[in-house]
Amino acid sequence: MKMIALTISKYQFLATILMITFTFTGIVSAAEITVGPVEGDYDYNTISAAVTAASAGDVITVSDGTYNENVVVGKSITIRSENGASSTVVNSATSDHAFKITSNDVTIEGFKVTGSPEPAAGIYLSYVSGCYISNNTLTGNYYGVYLEDSDYNTISNNIANNNYGDGICLKSGSSYNVIINNNANYNTWKGINLENYNDYNNVSYNTVTDNQQYGIYIYYSDKNTLKKNAVSGNDEEGIYLSSSSNNNLTNNTASGNNYGIHLSFSSGNNLTNNMMSSNTYNFYVYSSSLSYFTNDIDTSNLVNGKPVYYLKDRSDETIPSDAGVVYAINSSNITVSGAEISNEYYGVRLFNTENSTIENVMVSSCYIGISLHSSSNNNLINNTASGNDNHGIYLYSSSNNNLTSNNASGNDNYGIYLYYSSNYNSLTNNTVSGNRYSGIYISSSSNNNLTSNNATSSTYYHGIYLYYSSNNTLTSNNASGNDDQGIFLSSADNNTLAKNTAIDNDCGIYLSSSSNNNLTNSTVNTNSYHGIFLLSSSNYNTLTNNT
Repeated sequence: MKMIALTISKYQFLATILMITFTFTGIVSAAEITVGPVEGDYDYNTISAAVTAASAGDVITVSDGTYNENVVVGKSITIRSENGASSTVVNSATSDHAFKITSNDVTIEGFKVTGSPEPAAGIYLSYVSGCYISNNTLTGNYYGVYLEDSDYNTISNNIANNNYGDGICLKSGSSYNVIINNNANYNTWKGINLENYNDYNNVSYNTVTDNQQYGIYIYYSDKNTLKKNAVSGNDEEGIYLSSSSNNNLTNNTASGNNYGIHLSFSSGNNLTNNMMSSNTYNFYVYSSSLSYFTNDIDTSNLVNGKPVYYLKDRSDETIPSDAGVVYAINSSNITVSGAEISNEYYGVRLFNTENSTIENVMVSSCYIGISLHSSSNNNLINNTASGNDNHGIYLYSSSNNNLTSNNASGNDNYGIYLYYSSNYNSLTNNTVSGNRYSGIYISSSSNNNLTSNNATSSTYYHGIYLYYSSNNTLTSNNASGNDDQGIFLSSADNNTLAKNTAIDNDCGIYLSSSSNNNLTNSTVNTNSYHGIFLLSSSNYNTLTNNT
């Protein structure tokens, strides 16, 4: 029994010796190296010298001062300042990056990093993972922080302001990174930029303001999470997704930008609880193809405090009058009534939607008030689409619609604009007054009927303008008091104009390169130059009983 006790005791002794040895070895392998001015009691006077001397796992602590150097970090080490970014400056001494990280598991913490010119970055990560970049101030560089083909890194609590390119930039396949709690403000390009195949990144709790282009820019990058970012005062978009799919945007605020949240050719994205306010245009989804409209955007998203109604593949629904913006995509029998909408790119947007009604809606200060794209057999009745930055009502490749008793006045371009095979539409009793260019403009569209519309007081051009459009009928319209022509046909053939009034313009009715038209029983007197004027191969027209 005594021998057994002795044996156990011997093994316990050996284990204790081994533990002490391992502990001691661990302490030695994780040495702390100090860097400071020449006159101090430090291990090294430059960060680069300390990096050269360091081994994997070492910690380099840098004392207060300004260090004019370019530090290449090719080892898994920590480099931290003693007293934070306000006291410790790394200024690029050449045209290269101030910090260039080429190894995994590197930490850079607590520096002011400046002076890296185009195309260099204050802190540059190349083909690395597991790095931590935190509590740094990056200013006066081309890029603040730049990740190239680098995954599973954390960029946190940094200030990336006043750089000449982007504040924080991920490019060329940088994925699974966490970009959190940073400030990216006053940069010349973008605050936070994910460009070209950067997927599964988490961009959250960042403040991104007053950048000269974009706040948060996502380009050809999928499956990222944007959460609780505050994006404001950026000259272009607050949050912009281009050709980017299956991203999640949750609880972001976008205010005071040109565009709040803008999706372009981007599908499968989920937007919930985002707040957009006081932007020139709060919310905008753009595509010329139906497939890019397949996003999940619910009414928890608000524009100026009102819900976003984004309907896809729906039918037989009525949109409540509290709508802040309406998109109806590939839908039918949708009714939009009584809403007051402003500060949107499109106030009401129908895309590939039919048999729907828009009535008694007021749309102002939008880029386009009411837009129909590839949408037919709809009714637009008694709407006011005035004071918009481009057109009041715009139809693109949309046919057999009825526009009745709408007011599309005071818009910065056209009041009502029919373009690109928008055929067989009926425009009746609409008021289109005081638009900058033309009241009603029909381009490359045929077989439309315009009856009893008031197209007056256009400040630059025409009351009614037909361009490369044929077989339209204009009856009993008032096109008076316009700055140029009352009714202008350019390369427009086989149209019928009857009982129209076109007075007090420069010219009442003007035909240029337009043939085989019938002009009958119209009043065209008291114009400044001509009642009816035919120019440039306008042949085979019939003019009857006009006064």
